[in-house]
Amino acid sequence: MHVKTKLIVLHRIPYSDSSWIVKAISAEQGIVSLLLKGAKRKESPFRGSLDPLSETEVVLHRSKTDLHIVKEAHLCNWFPSLRQGLVSLAEATVMAEVLLRFAPQGLPLFQEFSLLERQLELLDTKGNSGNTFSQFLLELSQIWGFAFNIGECGRCGCILEKPPVSFEEESGDVFCELCSSRRPTGRREEYLGDLFRLAKNQALLNPELTEMGILHYLKQHLGFPQKEIRSLSWLQEARKLCSLHKKSV
Repeated sequence: MHVKTKLIVLHRIPYSDSSWIVKAISAEQGIVSLLLKGAKRKESPFRGSLDPLSETEVVLHRSKTDLHIVKEAHLCNWFPSLRQGLVSLAEATVMAEVLLRFAPQGLPLFQEFSLLERQLELLDTKGNSGNTFSQFLLELSQIWGFAFNIGECGRCGCILEKPPVSFEEESGDVFCELCSSRRPTGRREEYLGDLFRLAKNQALLNPELTEMGILHYLKQHLGFPQKEIRSLSWLQEARKLCSLHKKSV
């Protein structure tokens, strides 16, 4: 059976001297594994159309196994500007890996596909804002049923006008000063402040701390606390290099 769908490539590995296996996300098909026969050859019609982080419309031959064969591929968006920024490219790669490792298998992923597409477009058109990956994780938590309730106190229900004082990881609730027995200090206070700023779409003071906090929360709720995101180390190194470059200019 042939199926036409739009997908975003999450990962690609060699299959032979001439072919690739691609892992991708499709709104209708979810996470799929694809065989690109002869895609490494110079004359292949697939060259450039299924690079990692490309958005492509494909025609698949669905096999009885989990590995489907690509018959046609038409590139929709290669996100060229995103690839010119080291941090933007690293952030996009980490987002792709998060979906590859944690997204539900065998199900349509309409919201996840739309979220990734939107964040890639933001990185491509506006560059790295410092909030992109944190916003991705925050929205992903909501899609998967583990939403943070940042706007109001989880105990008295008051609307928060300033950062919460405490946070309950089991429920995702935050609490105001009157409903908390003690104030946060140090990194905990910084993390709660950035969660509050993120919900209001304000610039983060410590993006890395916020990302790691939300990712830890998400992994705990998904039941994979020890599963690593390997590309995170690349993102951290990319940020260090860019910071050093800015200081030297």
